[in-house]
Amino acid sequence: MFRGHARWLAAVLALVLAVTGLSAAPVRAADDLLGPVVESMSFTPEMLDPSEGTPLRITARVTDATEVQRVRAYVFPQGDEAMGHGVDLARVSGSVTDGTYRADFVFPPSVLPEGLEYGQKYGYWGVQVWAVDVLGHRGTELRSPTPLMVLDPADSSPPMVTGAS
Repeated sequence: MFRGHARWLAAVLALVLAVTGLSAAPVRAADDLLGPVVESMSFTPEMLDPSEGTPLRITARVTDATEVQRVRAYVFPQGDEAMGHGVDLARVSGSVTDGTYRADFVFPPSVLPEGLEYGQKYGYWGVQVWAVDVLGHRGTELRSPTPLMVLDPADSSPPMVTGAS
């Protein structure tokens, strides 16, 4: 009884591999010359007041031919990447070759030091994600197309256009 099922399953697998062009053979380290690919990334909320301690949840889907070793996000004020902060993402679903990774980033107090000019601590911030595989290959970075709005606690509502002429 199981022999018939095994043949049927092997035939289905062969058909899937033929149609998709995939191989059932594992990728050898010598064949993997590329870093991981950050397929997608997102974050929530889109606006936050860091003085409230609200975490920024960053989620990314990352793939690699061998194995993803590390996924990291970088949060920075637009126009001043040197002032950014990094956080490691942990795999929450999927496999080491195709997984979803997530982190909750809480802005440290050092993000809002006294004396910085407007735009460096409040305003639009960028979020980007990159990954490294077990062979040490770093993949390309994926930057969010929409910025994070970091609100000033003294002015927690974003500007609104009330008219134009």
